[in-house]
Formats: sequence, structure tokens, C-alpha cells
Amino acid sequence: MERLKNEDEIRRRLCEGLSGPTFSVVFESTLVDFEAVRNVLLKNNAGDLVENRILEVNLFEERSYSILIIKLRERDCIASCEQRCGNRESQCFGECFFRCLAYEKSEAEEKLCR
Repeated sequence: MERLKNEDEIRRRLCEGLSGPTFSVVFESTLVDFEAVRNVLLKNNAGDLVENRILEVNLFEERSYSILIIKLRERDCIASCEQRCGNRESQCFGECFFRCLAYEKSEAEEKLCR
């Protein structure tokens, strides 16, 4: 099976995942070309909105593959809101964090869902 390289389809999947309830999307290396995903993020100026990790998965000794996890930069929201509000348990932090995530989500939608 050929790996997905179609940038419109990759952008659609990024849009759905990053603007969905989990603010994330997972791609598997045998199904999607990771370089094509990177290109879509760069072409749409969305690289600064996300953080990503590649994890190696070993199901059996003879079968292993990689997954690419892309999610909105919630760490930036956490850091910003901790600085602004202090305690993570405060109402200020909760409101700040979800407002920040909503902004990041709207930015992702603007760049990837048009």
C-alpha cells in the first residue's frame, strides 16, 4: 500500500484533528508520509501552532513502525497561564488555559481548515 502524500487530504485530517475535541492527530508511518505532513504544516504556516513527537511502536519482533503525534501547543498555554495566574488549581488558571486553547484552535482552523 502506498503511503498518503496528498497534501489536501493531509491538511483535511490535520484540520479535523487539531480543531476537534482532543486538539490532536496521530499518523502512522506505513500509511502517511511524514515528510508530506511536515510540508503541509510549513506551507500553511501552522508549524508554530503545534508540537509533535515520533514514537517507535513494536508490536512483535518482526513488526515495528512509527507514529507521529501532532497536537496544539498546550504547554505554551500552561506556561503562560501559570505565569499570569500562579496556581494551576485556581479559577484564573482554568479560564486562562481554556481561553488560550480556544485561541490556538481558532488559529489552527484559520490556517488549516480554509
